Amino acid sequence: SHQARSPLEHYFPEVSLPHADYLKSPAQPDEGWAASGGCAFPPQAGPTHMSNPMGCPLDPRHVLNQMEFYFSDLNLWRDDYLKSIMMPGEGWVPLYLLQSFPRMHTLGADLWALRQAALGSAQLELDGTGLYIRLRDVERRLNYAPRSGVQIPGQPLCQ
Repeated sequence: SHQARSPLEHYFPEVSLPHADYLKSPAQPDEGWAASGGCAFPPQAGPTHMSNPMGCPLDPRHVLNQMEFYFSDLNLWRDDYLKSIMMPGEGWVPLYLLQSFPRMHTLGADLWALRQAALGSAQLELDGTGLYIRLRDVERRLNYAPRSGVQIPGQPLCQ
């Protein structure tokens, strides 16, 4: 019998991917995906989505709520670490850093789950690569993102 191969296994056959099923595209749905009615987050835990450390299915609303909290005024006014990792002037934050936050570990969120949750946000936006996230609102973003340019003591900020 011929076993379906993931896109990565096609280009890198020597790489062993124990959970490569999550790479299946909607054009090749697995039974769980089809049974969920095409939902991006199937109801059962499995390789197509993550489960948290307690073994419960990951709820994308919890991931979205947590990401929106990180970027809320309530959090950003006091979260010097998050502000320090924002790209100056632009406010982009690498998703892999958000994934490393303890609450994201507790939720069991991987990069795929972060991307999927961010797509449903009216407050946050992903860059074209899907690897960075920031506030949509330019005014709020400029309030928190470090200023771009180099500050020379006694001189105005160079842009």
